[in-house]
Amino acid sequence: MKCKAGKKWGENTYKCTKCGIYKTLENNEEILEICSCGNDEFEAPIEFERSDNGYREKLDEIIRILEVSIFLCQGLEIDSFYNVIAVQLRILLCDNSRIIRSRLQKPKLHPHTGNRFKGTSDYESILSENLFDKTKMPIALDKWLKQEVAWSPHWEPMDVKDVIDAWANKNGGAHIDSRVPEKEMFAIAVSGKDYLIAIARYVIELLGYDLHSDILEHLLRPYNNLLNS
Repeated sequence: MKCKAGKKWGENTYKCTKCGIYKTLENNEEILEICSCGNDEFEAPIEFERSDNGYREKLDEIIRILEVSIFLCQGLEIDSFYNVIAVQLRILLCDNSRIIRSRLQKPKLHPHTGNRFKGTSDYESILSENLFDKTKMPIALDKWLKQEVAWSPHWEPMDVKDVIDAWANKNGGAHIDSRVPEKEMFAIAVSGKDYLIAIARYVIELLGYDLHSDILEHLLRPYNNLLNS
């Protein structure tokens, strides 16, 4: 992989593409300096981890996508972006904990209220407005994802991660999951949209971002500038 000098590429050994001299970065915060020959391009001969700064940048990117997608779903009613929200939530909460830990070392979220809504004789569920009970002590992320939120005699209890996965897999998501179709359809048709919005809004606030000001800065102002240009 080619790496330009002047960035925090992470702990690794880098080879100058011009003179072949090796430079070693001892930690993820050290900056790769220009080679003594004046060249600023290096090759990373071995695999390295993303630096802490890289994870923070990825977090900012995910949050921005979530914020814009919330606006498009709720403000403009473009339903296709619920899938985008689910994919970003899965990356952030399920696939790579290093991203969220770049802001919260030990991420904890408030559990749901435990109050079951009885929809029909066939199922019960936790409504989206009861998904976060801020009167309770927050619980670890892994435990939060495993909370059961829907029950039916037709399938195994559904947890929070199941809801995220069902929507992330919808319309050609990157991961293909061998869940029972009826269970996935329940997550998508009954409470999925409200769940995704509730989770995304909660996570944005939890991580210290401001949804309203960010939408104004990253979406509405650029849009107005484009119209007026």
